[in-house]
Amino acid sequence: MEEGVVEGVVERLVERHVERHGAQCLDNSPLGSSAVDIAMTSPPPAAPTAPPPQMPEGSDADEPTPEGIAPRVPAVGTRVASVSADGTLPKLGLGAPFRLGAGKKKVVVFGAPLGEYATVTCYGEQVPQVVVALWCALVATGGLETEGIFRLAGDAAACNAAEKLMGKGSLPRAVSPESIAHLIKTFLRKLPGGLLGKLPSDVITECDSDAGCERLLAHLDHRESAMLCWLLRVCVEVAQRKAVNKMDERNLCLVLAPNLFGPPNPTSNPMEELMLIKAATTTLHKLLMYATQASGQ
Repeated sequence: MEEGVVEGVVERLVERHVERHGAQCLDNSPLGSSAVDIAMTSPPPAAPTAPPPQMPEGSDADEPTPEGIAPRVPAVGTRVASVSADGTLPKLGLGAPFRLGAGKKKVVVFGAPLGEYATVTCYGEQVPQVVVALWCALVATGGLETEGIFRLAGDAAACNAAEKLMGKGSLPRAVSPESIAHLIKTFLRKLPGGLLGKLPSDVITECDSDAGCERLLAHLDHRESAMLCWLLRVCVEVAQRKAVNKMDERNLCLVLAPNLFGPPNPTSNPMEELMLIKAATTTLHKLLMYATQASGQ
């Protein structure tokens, strides 16, 4: 294992521990000024010998394959790829109103269970309107072409001001893409338990095959599964512009994986946490490469 890889992951773990003692966020990364310096601990999965079939919605793409025969592209791949041809986004974003809560109960911007948020269809998945509004704003402000997007820190004051306005169901009319990306990561990081934090550790660490990826998805409820598939599709969109934004699939997984375990747990074992984050980074990358493959990117 290359020394730089270990240092990068350890630095991300240190950031999480700093947060427990009052740091503003995980974004203040010491990883360096160029995202191309970030490396993964494992190579992407080998390309299939033939292009994966594009299965239309409602087909038998999700049916189990015969015993002992691994699917060429797991369901997550075809699911993430099944978006409208033009990729049309909902009419949400800067200055546009959105619903925060699903019912009459007051809902916090960050930290509520997924089931309490009002949802909207985006990229074929039902996900919270608040995070879709942030994504639409990121696209509208040129975030897909911003170098280091999702890696560079946002402005703390701007993020705090945006959060207050979001509590009223709208976004500021002017905010930087770096700050918007930070808010998306904050939404993920503050989900109770996180998207992956409630999974048995072996489900994450053993996701090294097609069957392992499907096993991981099977352990998520429908809201968590939708959120994860949506996030993978977001990564596909960002990675398409990697020549400009310098954020390829590996870089995106490295900066997003630590945010998928929920709020930091002060009683957790640092070394166990380190190994789990490393495994989650590899797992997220494998799922993302399946999604990219199925999307034909």
